[in-house]
Amino acid sequence: MLIWTISLLGGALLMAPVWTLSANAAPIMITNLSPLAALRGLPTQRPADVQLGSVVTVSQSLSNHFSVEDSGDESLMLDGQTDVLSVSLRYAFDPDWDIEITLPWVQHSRGFMDPLISD
Repeated sequence: MLIWTISLLGGALLMAPVWTLSANAAPIMITNLSPLAALRGLPTQRPADVQLGSVVTVSQSLSNHFSVEDSGDESLMLDGQTDVLSVSLRYAFDPDWDIEITLPWVQHSRGFMDPLISD
């Protein structure tokens, strides 16, 4: 009974209509979530068109990273997962100018996706 209920709810979620606030196509939000890249503070991609007024965006990203560097007698191994939940406020005060403030919540952990990727 439990499996049937979970399957029914999962199917209903997959068939649910997708609701969007705007009809404009925006680029996929791609960010390098490697812990070393995060030190640089690179911005995410966003639409170039400026709409007067304010726009609030909520996004979630999950990244699994693995990196090994060897140099002589030294080595560095990074293996983990980064989860980011961001809330952004973008305000356009002129047709050519806008300002954006992003409040991210970042969590670095060992991750739970390693068995899915390795197997």
